[in-house]
Amino acid sequence: MGSPSGVEVSASYLIDSIRINYVDNELYFLLIDSAGHCSREVFHYVSGMGYQIDGGNGVIVNLSNVLPPGTYWLSMIGLNWGGPYEYKFDLMKNSAVVQSYDIKSQGADGGVDPITLVQAVQL
Repeated sequence: MGSPSGVEVSASYLIDSIRINYVDNELYFLLIDSAGHCSREVFHYVSGMGYQIDGGNGVIVNLSNVLPPGTYWLSMIGLNWGGPYEYKFDLMKNSAVVQSYDIKSQGADGGVDPITLVQAVQL
C-alpha cells in the first residue's frame, strides 16, 4: 500500500477499535480503503474548554462493526477554534492499546488551525 502524496508513515498497526479520550476542540476520524475507492467517517466529536470525554473514560469506536477486514488509511482531522488544542486517543486491538497519541499545542494558538494525522491500519 503506497502512502498518500506527501505523507510519510513509519508503521502499520493491526487494530479493531479507537478509544478517544480527549478532544479540544473538534475531531474527525475517517477510514479510507487502501485502493482509495471509498471512505467512511467513523467518529466526529465537538468539545473544548478542558472537558474530558465520558469523565475521562473515553469512548470506544468498534471499527469491526462498521467496516470489513482490510487495509485502510486512518485519517485524523482535528480543528482548533483558537487557543491551545489537544487530542488524546488510542489505537486498540482486543481491548489492548497498540499505539497512543497525545497531540497538543505548545502554547496559546489563535484562529482556526487544522491538525492532521494519517496512519496505515489493518482491521
